Amino acid sequence: MRTVVVIVIGLVLLAVVFAVARRRSGLAARKGLAAFGVMWFMFCVVDTFVGVWSGYPLLDELLIHLVIFAVPVAAAVALGRSTRR
Repeated sequence: MRTVVVIVIGLVLLAVVFAVARRRSGLAARKGLAAFGVMWFMFCVVDTFVGVWSGYPLLDELLIHLVIFAVPVAAAVALGRSTRR
């Protein structure tokens, strides 16, 4: 259940970043999506180490965070492709 909640948080963060960046211009929206990818990666790295520090195996954390990272970033890539004109 936590995985789904974190993915939803990532998608909401993506929507906020995209909405704010898109108000500026199309180029800003693409830069905002790139910034989101970096922020989301950093969050996933930190959260992975928090999980390992809490006693979960590293391999389990890496597999879970692969999904947690991939879903919002795939949505960001799709948004980036849709903003090309």
